[in-house]
Amino acid sequence: GDIFKQDISQTEAEAIVTTPEYETNPCLSPDQTLILYLVSEKRGADATRLMRVPVSGGPPGLVLSGEKIKSFSCARETKLCVVAEEVEGKQILTTFDPVKGRGEKLPLSDFPNFGRGILSPQGRLIEKMKPGPEGLHIRVGSLTGKPAEEIIFKDLTGDYNFHGWSLDGKGIYIDVKEKTASYHNFLYAGLDGHSQELWKRGMSPGYTVEGLVPSPDGRYLAFTTVTYESN
Repeated sequence: GDIFKQDISQTEAEAIVTTPEYETNPCLSPDQTLILYLVSEKRGADATRLMRVPVSGGPPGLVLSGEKIKSFSCARETKLCVVAEEVEGKQILTTFDPVKGRGEKLPLSDFPNFGRGILSPQGRLIEKMKPGPEGLHIRVGSLTGKPAEEIIFKDLTGDYNFHGWSLDGKGIYIDVKEKTASYHNFLYAGLDGHSQELWKRGMSPGYTVEGLVPSPDGRYLAFTTVTYESN
């Protein structure tokens, strides 16, 4: 996989990074001058490097390296970034600077599998997300010193995947996790304890949904749907 950028008024994409390796998870740095991305040897392999390249173009540079880099995230409003790595079977979060590299390790999180949207733009993160008979239980922490919050969504009784934060940091996007579900859907779960279904589609073989990203004005969500056939 390579990385391209494309102006919405143009029909042709401009190559940013093209190598024999596999580049994924492009994301802007908090100051929006750099594109950050992960590099692995091949598709499906663990990433071993977090890289940067200027938005205006230029040679890539190394931010940090590791054996099993899973994802990373930056909080635009607080200028904080974290990287999630697997170390001896445990998920470790470490702060980093896009230019200076690694920072401090954070306390171990009970949340098992971060995706691309670890941090809200305000520097908050999910520390726990657990289904239960009383509803979905979420604990929200902060990298800016704010106290943790405990929220229970009484109307969400299943198991859910976390897909990222709303731009205002007042809610998260989730979908149903159970393999036996008869549909794909996305929901907005506000930190006030209320949720709202945003999109729903019937389940069918060879169909997956991934990569949910809010638009810059927060009014729309973009996501990828993948269909495939096999015999």
